[in-house]
Amino acid sequence: MQTTGKTFRFNSPVNWEHSSGAVATISQDTASTLEFFTKEGTIPSTGYGQIEWTFTDDSQQPRIEHIGIWWTNDNLDDYDGVFELPKQAIEFIQSFGLQVGPDFTR
Repeated sequence: MQTTGKTFRFNSPVNWEHSSGAVATISQDTASTLEFFTKEGTIPSTGYGQIEWTFTDDSQQPRIEHIGIWWTNDNLDDYDGVFELPKQAIEFIQSFGLQVGPDFTR
């Protein structure tokens, strides 16, 4: 995977969500960076990519999560790696010209 060369920085609360339904707060105000990677570092109309989400928790230890992104004809088809696609990730995906339908937003 190669970087697309674009990043997105923001601050927000971050929680761990468990399959049991339990939610644990990591931090109320976390600095985060999103970086988008694809096979060639470009955004074809149909493809797969990965968002690398780097953030620090209250202990100031860096953490990295990966969000897999699949799209067809510039429309988001699916994602994996997080329970809910963060609104900042949606905004970041859209900045590449990909459309995110209502099934992926609250």
